[in-house]
Amino acid sequence: MFPLTHLYFAEKVWKLVPELPYNRPLLTLGSTFPDVVVAGFLDHAQTHQGAGRMVDFFKAHAPGLLPFALGVLTHGSEPRGLDYYGDEKYQDFERGYCFEKARPIIADVVKYCCLPEEYGWWKAHNFIEMAIEVELGETHPELQRQLYAAYHDSEAISRVSAVLGDYFGRPAGEVFNSITFFTRLIALESITAAELAEKYRLQMKTKHNICIDLAGVEATIHRARYLVRGDFGQFEQYVVDRLVELIELITAR
Repeated sequence: MFPLTHLYFAEKVWKLVPELPYNRPLLTLGSTFPDVVVAGFLDHAQTHQGAGRMVDFFKAHAPGLLPFALGVLTHGSEPRGLDYYGDEKYQDFERGYCFEKARPIIADVVKYCCLPEEYGWWKAHNFIEMAIEVELGETHPELQRQLYAAYHDSEAISRVSAVLGDYFGRPAGEVFNSITFFTRLIALESITAAELAEKYRLQMKTKHNICIDLAGVEATIHRARYLVRGDFGQFEQYVVDRLVELIELITAR
């Protein structure tokens, strides 16, 4: 999922578990941090797996920053955060929700992203994620402002970078620079299909040296929006319930 979507789900969980420590910029940064891997810092397994250990580390070494680590916990694939249900497995689907919903647009994604067919399903699920991001950006502009504010809060970013540097065994400055570079690859000011298509163009060029058909990508994002409108609410409720269970389990130990 994309940043605003991760923030949306984290905020839903915090409303249902009001005893959790809350700090707006820390929760925002934490719930979106694992995808900093697109900036070239760490790898997917390091940021999307083992968030329970990160929570324990923050409890022991930086309890005042715990909302950040708890936000990370809602994001990943192991323990089962939002990305598990979006990417890996959702109910009786073959894969996660975003993969299943992406089936009708695979051919368009292969065409407009200049991809070999074997990569089509993988990349097509990103378009479902972008469609959800646009939908939530329109209905929850307050979260868009929250996302923008957090990624411009250099003090909060510096504080978590210092702890993350210790946790990952990397220089704090490297963590800070990776987080700030991440802002170049995500939509913060205008979460529209056109802006997400442009950011996706930048990501595809940066990661794969591929030039995409920008107009075709934008049109496919709009098409994907219709694919999620029928049952996203059911997915949302199912995942929020699982995330509440996860948070309560990890914080109780």
